[in-house]
Amino acid sequence: MTKADLISLVSKIIDEQAIEIKDRKYHFKTYTDCFLGNEFIDYLIKQKISFSVESAIELGNHMIELGLLSHVCRDHLLKYEGLFYRFTA
Repeated sequence: MTKADLISLVSKIIDEQAIEIKDRKYHFKTYTDCFLGNEFIDYLIKQKISFSVESAIELGNHMIELGLLSHVCRDHLLKYEGLFYRFTA
């Protein structure tokens, strides 16, 4: 997918509220406008954008490299876990 395709995907996810983007708390700290990595990956698979967890992770990590997505503390690449991520574009 091109960067333009990925930007369109991000816009679609946000516009359709396809995954839950909200403020979340962890260890008494609030992280604004974020979503769970595993929910993002499940969405990519459900929409047939990716066909496996591994390919969805690869796509998400490509989005991180392009600056479209990031872990809230920039500590992780995309993982199929309940870690917090946000769109940066």
